[in-house]
Amino acid sequence: MAKVAARYRRDADDDDEEDGGAVAMLAGTMTMGRALVCLVLELPDEETTPEDVIEAKKAERESVIARLVDLNLEIDQLVNFAGDKLFLLLSLPEERILQEAEARQVKVRINEEKYGGALCKFRRQLFEE
Repeated sequence: MAKVAARYRRDADDDDEEDGGAVAMLAGTMTMGRALVCLVLELPDEETTPEDVIEAKKAERESVIARLVDLNLEIDQLVNFAGDKLFLLLSLPEERILQEAEARQVKVRINEEKYGGALCKFRRQLFEE
């Protein structure tokens, strides 16, 4: 279970913040690395929504998630306290980030002790030790 910072902890009966507390809880419980994108999907109310609509929404969510998996994205799923929103936190695998940095010739500051902290185009060889 993820550790939650004290400023993000809430009791189940703490309803003074309508949805803001859920967002704070979400921020405090992220378990993966930095998220590049947060996709929010609405979850239908199971008590008031017809069964066919619930099934259609579920199929739509599964389709979206399947497409994201096909793109080789890392996905972390969280539901807010109210249970009406699904947060999909998306990020790239580290290997893909390194490939993009090399392809786009991103400038990085290299080891200060070895190279004096100079800026150069990213190459893996500079950071492998």
